[in-house]
Amino acid sequence: MNIKEWIFPLILAVSSTFLIQYLIGPRQDKPSQQSVQSGQSFKAPVMEQINKPLLLDIDFAKEKDVAEKLQEVVTEMGTYTFSSKGAVLQAFNFPWQKNTQKIDTLVMHADCFMVGLNNDTPLHYDFVDQSNTENGVNVKYQAHCKEGLLVKTFTLHQDSYVIDVDVKLVNRALENPEQIRLFIANPVMTPGIKGDLENGLVNTIGSGDSISIDNVDVAKKKNIEQFWYTPKVFGFSSKFLIHSLLPTEAGQASTQRAYFKKEAQGRYVAILESPELKESGSMSWSVYIGPKTVDSLTQSAPFLITTLNYGWFAPISKGMLYLLNLFNEHLGSYGWAIILLTLLIKLLLMPFMMKGEKSMRAGKDFSKKMEYIKQRYANDPEGLKHAQGELIKKHGMPGLGGCLPMLLNIPMFFALNKVLSNAIELHGASFLWISNLSAPDPYYIISIVVGIGILFSPMGGTGGGAKQQLFKYCFALFLATITSYFASGLALFIMMNSLMSIVQTQIQKRLG
Repeated sequence: MNIKEWIFPLILAVSSTFLIQYLIGPRQDKPSQQSVQSGQSFKAPVMEQINKPLLLDIDFAKEKDVAEKLQEVVTEMGTYTFSSKGAVLQAFNFPWQKNTQKIDTLVMHADCFMVGLNNDTPLHYDFVDQSNTENGVNVKYQAHCKEGLLVKTFTLHQDSYVIDVDVKLVNRALENPEQIRLFIANPVMTPGIKGDLENGLVNTIGSGDSISIDNVDVAKKKNIEQFWYTPKVFGFSSKFLIHSLLPTEAGQASTQRAYFKKEAQGRYVAILESPELKESGSMSWSVYIGPKTVDSLTQSAPFLITTLNYGWFAPISKGMLYLLNLFNEHLGSYGWAIILLTLLIKLLLMPFMMKGEKSMRAGKDFSKKMEYIKQRYANDPEGLKHAQGELIKKHGMPGLGGCLPMLLNIPMFFALNKVLSNAIELHGASFLWISNLSAPDPYYIISIVVGIGILFSPMGGTGGGAKQQLFKYCFALFLATITSYFASGLALFIMMNSLMSIVQTQIQKRLG
């Protein structure tokens, strides 16, 4: 066997070994209570300094009913709607697909950035002012509370989806220690997408300056019965959106504990609880509320790019997404961009495919000659041994070159699968009869073409006997069925890849 043909299988074997060790290898235990770290979770209550139940509800002060007033603020990032009832972010939407669409991230009455105090929290706030700054817009509210004044200031950035929230207790005679809790609503995409699951986010224990993220299944009861100590990152990630605390010195100093709460209708909130205030003071947090795009996350929170779920193929996926966006800018359509990217990948792999086809034909020819020798020397062991040796000496042993193209296709397919399945860029992007490339083809046209393409693909040749023909038809039916559940963008890639394989086969036949 040619030594070069051993290289790829060796790399594949080593990679598989590392994968197995990663999946079943030992995990590092959580540190003890004596070495509490940012992002560590506890079954409440645990430590004496935070030895109390989770503060899930808000005790509002008795007030006269006041008419709600809305304040709309428009920035380059989107439209924010604040309400005087709770001084909360009631709605936020950002323009999408070249300003032809709008995506909302909050449902009605989500009351994002509601503030809770230990007792008698004010519900009705007075709008103070809205002012423009060099970097954004400030929106200020205030409300009278027991023996003091509560002031909330929102800073909206013109160039990012980050919102800074500052909460002050002013001139307050604190008879008892007070705590400020900030409630962050989970993202709910409108218009919605089918099967939009979401996870909680928290920074990994002991991640230090290099922040890594753990996913938290908020649907599990145990995860809404515990708290996390001074997290740097805390919030939610859905398929296309993120609502999360960002790591800042002010934010970590303002967050002693953080925990999740399940509300009505299956919604969740993340609660950031401040240390105790024994005198007047303020707490500040920076929160990302926006889409999961590489550009916006790179600018505001690069560590959150891992929420795109690219996995092992992240470098390839990022490169493909860059090309996809680049082609879209020039072609004006993500559909044509996917087709062009498919063609590019096919051209890059074509030399390997042709070499693989040649190797497979050589292997078949070798097998036929070997079978002929076995029949000819069926009763002559010595002659058989000598003839086999001569055949191997003349033609060499068939290698694994025929498998190489298929193996090279695997990382390409999985990397592009991650991009086309998780890229919000495709959400709402239309192409021909398809209104949304991030959703399945509503008319199953792509699936039908994929099935037909498999029937005429290289594996679907006329030879091979009844068993191979049966396998061909079963595989075509199987692939057509599963692509009907895929995002149209991914199904489009599979369809074009199948059609280009047919073209490639015809070219190879003509070239011999």
